[in-house]
Amino acid sequence: MEEGSSFRGGGGINIRSANDVVLIDASNVTGNSTGPSGRGGGISNSGTLVIQNGAAISGNTSGSHGGGISNNQGAQITIDASTVSGNISTTGHAGGIYSSGLNAQVTIRNGSQIGRQGDGNQATSQGGNSGIGGGIFNEFLSTLTIDDSQVRFNQGRAGGGVANSADADILNGSVIGNNNYEITGGGVLNTGLNARLTINKSWIHSNVPSIAIFGGGGGVSNENGGIAVIENNSLIGGEGTGNMGPRGGGLSNFGGASELTVDASEVSGNQASLGGGLYVADGVIVIRNGSRIGTEPAPNIADSAGGGIFSTGADSEITV
Repeated sequence: MEEGSSFRGGGGINIRSANDVVLIDASNVTGNSTGPSGRGGGISNSGTLVIQNGAAISGNTSGSHGGGISNNQGAQITIDASTVSGNISTTGHAGGIYSSGLNAQVTIRNGSQIGRQGDGNQATSQGGNSGIGGGIFNEFLSTLTIDDSQVRFNQGRAGGGVANSADADILNGSVIGNNNYEITGGGVLNTGLNARLTINKSWIHSNVPSIAIFGGGGGVSNENGGIAVIENNSLIGGEGTGNMGPRGGGLSNFGGASELTVDASEVSGNQASLGGGLYVADGVIVIRNGSRIGTEPAPNIADSAGGGIFSTGADSEITV
């Protein structure tokens, strides 16, 4: 499917019914676009969509959310050993994949790639609050699972790789790396009272700001009441592959209701002005079960203060 255009949504394919089931098998959806308010430059999905066997959703453009794909309330997407890359959201969110609404689900598995070197997804910043989620933006009661897959080389104003304000799991050797951001959450932004994030046995690395001056969380930023757990030998940074950010090269936690747990995992090799490993501006931090904030071959570095951890605010509680 190439060079299609739709004013409202689904420039290439529009799956409109909850009863529709669509399979894209070893095929391409490329070069499609929507109008200024249209979602899903390549595909708009309200049914069940399976993308598999080396299929590619690439080079699509949306005026609003989801340059590559928009997934709507109650809809389900499985991306299996396939690629979503080179897509652009020009004035909305999510260069690659946007998912929102009750019972919306996105599963990315088996070595799938959201963004590739020289062909990343982009959520452009046009002022206001646009540009969230360079690779993926998962919000408002949607569920995202990234399993043994990669989100790399994407760019967004906030959440260069992944932005989440609902439920997200990053599992089983998944990699969120080499993403660029402007404000906060280079690899992953987890934000909001309904935001729940688990990073399990995965790697967040080499995420860096393009113009960020006051933002946070080069690797992961947990904000505004979000709950984030990094567990089971996950690595934030690493020797020669650290994340960078103004406040919190590896991790940051903002807001008294925010909770961040590092469990049997490592935060190392990251760099920031304040808090090379971790920046805390209120909230609850738990570091446990042999977790390491910095190692001898890969220390965290702060240009100003707090090489390992920098804490500020009256409501910060840190347990190590």
